[in-house]
Amino acid sequence: MQILLQLINFGLVVFVLMKLLYKPVSKVLEARSEKIKQGMDAAEKNIAEQKKMETQVKAELTKARKEAQKILSDAKKQADIESAAIVAKAKEQAQKTTSAELEAGQSMIKEAQAKAALQIKEMVTATTAKILGDSLTAADQKRIIDSQIKQLKDIKFS
Repeated sequence: MQILLQLINFGLVVFVLMKLLYKPVSKVLEARSEKIKQGMDAAEKNIAEQKKMETQVKAELTKARKEAQKILSDAKKQADIESAAIVAKAKEQAQKTTSAELEAGQSMIKEAQAKAALQIKEMVTATTAKILGDSLTAADQKRIIDSQIKQLKDIKFS
């Protein structure tokens, strides 16, 4: 008889717990599971969007680098042409004049080369800033400009 009462008591406790606790706990677990699923979906969407943006940024940087390289190449060609013209003029003057005038001609060549290098630096700086200004930080811009200036200093005019 006592076992029967304990079984009935146990059955009532299980029934009450099922009605009072199981459904609310089940609902909380389902809600939590749904939030986790939504969070995972949002994370996957953000990752896909980030990859797309990275691809766009890489494409823009590649395009900007190509344009900058073309501008540098054009500027170097122009500087070479101007330098060659100045050198030819200086040689002609040097042949016609004395050694004192030769020194004056050489100083003019150096000044013209410095001006050409300065113009190239300014063109590269302005062009690089215009092309890359929106997609690079100030530190990146400074690093690129310093690198290009160093390369221009290494250019030897004949």
